[in-house]
Amino acid sequence: MSSNLQGLTSSQTSSSGSANGSALTLSTTPLTATLNGAFANQTYSKGSAGVKIGSYVLTASSAEGENVSNFTISVNSSSTNFQNLKAMIGSTQVGSTYSTLSSGNYTFSGNSLVVPVGGTAVVDIYADILTTNTGAMGSVTSFVSCTGTGATTNTSVSCSGTPTGQTITVSSGPTLTISNNNSGASRQIVMGSTGVSLAKVLLTDTAGIEPLRIQELKFNLTTGGTGAAFSNLQLYDANGNAITGAGPISMTSAAPSYVADFNFGNSATMTVPQAGTLAVELRGNVSPFVVGGGGIENATTSIAVSATSSVVAYGKSSNTSVVVTGAPSFATLTTLRSKLTLAGTSLGSDTSCGSYGGGSTTSRSRTTTDYVGCLKISADPSGQEIKVNTLALRFVGGALSTASAFNVNLIDPSTGAAYDGSSQQSCTPTGNSCSVSFAFTGTPISSGSTKGIALKIDSSNFYVSANLGQSLDVNLNATTDVNWGDGSVSGSTANGLNLSSDASVPLNLAHVTYTN
Repeated sequence: MSSNLQGLTSSQTSSSGSANGSALTLSTTPLTATLNGAFANQTYSKGSAGVKIGSYVLTASSAEGENVSNFTISVNSSSTNFQNLKAMIGSTQVGSTYSTLSSGNYTFSGNSLVVPVGGTAVVDIYADILTTNTGAMGSVTSFVSCTGTGATTNTSVSCSGTPTGQTITVSSGPTLTISNNNSGASRQIVMGSTGVSLAKVLLTDTAGIEPLRIQELKFNLTTGGTGAAFSNLQLYDANGNAITGAGPISMTSAAPSYVADFNFGNSATMTVPQAGTLAVELRGNVSPFVVGGGGIENATTSIAVSATSSVVAYGKSSNTSVVVTGAPSFATLTTLRSKLTLAGTSLGSDTSCGSYGGGSTTSRSRTTTDYVGCLKISADPSGQEIKVNTLALRFVGGALSTASAFNVNLIDPSTGAAYDGSSQQSCTPTGNSCSVSFAFTGTPISSGSTKGIALKIDSSNFYVSANLGQSLDVNLNATTDVNWGDGSVSGSTANGLNLSSDASVPLNLAHVTYTN
């Protein structure tokens, strides 16, 4: 600007120059309503209480914040399947609760909703679902309008945008599948043992609607004995921690059909997460042996969740009864006063056979007194003494390809004589294998101890070849290749037993190779 100034005394004129001011933009949409994209379409069980059926975001412009005094939500014709409509800003309710619904508009006011300058506020709409109908309910809610004032200018504002809400589906109810979660195999267990794993269960929410509250889980234990095989029954979680409130309990009913009934009432002791799984393990103590008490020695007990009615569950939110599928069976357990295990060790690697054995397992010389391995028979430390009745061994390998019959002996390292009255056996190869069996007088092996037995063979006529393999393996071919009993302890009735059915067979007891 020029000649726009005049001195007060001199009356001379002058120019002030020019300067640019700040640019101002007029906001035409001070407050906007949009669908909350962080909240997806939902499926709920009928009867669910206080579920979210719509969610919206109010956004203020960068000009100023807004104080929203009221907003209006419309509901569709499916709203008759709902009740107790309310609006929430976080944990704070806005306005009244509408108990009975029909298609139309519902306004919420009374608590000022502040939307910060350039910021957002989330409005959530909740309701209870009735049990009258199921299926697709469409977008039950829509955002219609809102009014308020500018936080700085106090100018009246209203919302732009009328978003339609998320779609809601009402399901007939939650579903649950119960299955065997890689429980241990059928096997022998020792009487008096504690904390024995009896069954592993997997509970799976197959509907994915809501978490599931387990009210009752019932195991059926059918025994061939005349007494309760287990006590102090407790449920454990996947990390091996005892579940509080899930035991210990005792078996109920009477032989042969016992029940372990875990009933939690209305507590949330066990909850299957929504669309997830819950792994549970049943453990218990094995009843001890009592002379004259009879009952469970050498008896089997089979464990199962024998019917879908053995599991009672409800939706955690809806309290709707859960439809259960699956009736898994678990291990069959044989209760004994002790348990025999058998192993073989490499030559010279174990002191169980004393000075017998030794030498290399490879490039061995053929000899009439060839100690090829050390057998180890152990009695379970939780049980009583055991006795071995018979033992069968299988010899196989290229070293037997053209071999004639050869002698096999079991030697007691403590005496240097035949072990427990066993006789020398002759093994006649057919092809490249043969088998022998030994019988024993039944000298007891005490609880928790291991008896080493040296395996001696006559390998002097074994096959010699520069081109073919000349190995020899000694195996226990089947669990029935061992026959044993509970020793001479008073009151014992168990005899003619085999290795536990969960033993890994064939079991290699020795492996050697010979020189060319």
